[in-house]
Amino acid sequence: MRTDPATTAFLFLDFQYDVCKKGGGMVKNDPEILDRFDQTIQTTAVFLKNLRNLDPQPLTIHVQHEFTQNYPELQKTVLSKMEQSMLNSRSFESGREKTNIVSELIPAPGEFLLKKHSLSVFATTELSWMLNKHQVRTVVLSGVVTHYAVLAAAFSAYDSGLSVVVAQDCYMSGGLQMHETALKILNPVSELSSSTELLNGLIQSSRKRRPEK
Repeated sequence: MRTDPATTAFLFLDFQYDVCKKGGGMVKNDPEILDRFDQTIQTTAVFLKNLRNLDPQPLTIHVQHEFTQNYPELQKTVLSKMEQSMLNSRSFESGREKTNIVSELIPAPGEFLLKKHSLSVFATTELSWMLNKHQVRTVVLSGVVTHYAVLAAAFSAYDSGLSVVVAQDCYMSGGLQMHETALKILNPVSELSSSTELLNGLIQSSRKRRPEK
């Protein structure tokens, strides 16, 4: 698919040790699950590397789920099962190594990093302001996990009037059934495209915009 790099933002959601690496507080220590996450990380790392080689480089935003130490953001009367799980496992707490973004996808100079403490990155960051400032009309999502961070961001972007594209080889859930169910839910509000198709579309659009010499 052809995507205009001048009006597109690429979001990399929650690629953190707590979510997708062995020993993470929110991931099962299951070789099959860890292998699926690793494959997704490697594919996404190649995609990100190729984005960085484009000239000009499109707007690239990394998102990290993070709570202040001792979780003041979760000091409320009723916690969801997921929030309770975060507390019990001390996941996403500021200052912990496993809260960090995985080494393969660390933000580079010129890329943005937003820190959220909600399912949707739109809810607790300045993302909407940033997208408006850069006149973004399309967001391309990748991340973990599909049925939480990616799904929440997709619906928030859709409600904001943005076109939503999901890089279908750059996101994953721990459970395949949840991942596939999320795909069905995403289908009506987004366009699914491989990272290779997206990259080719960006290159074509860049060439079209480039003035002839």
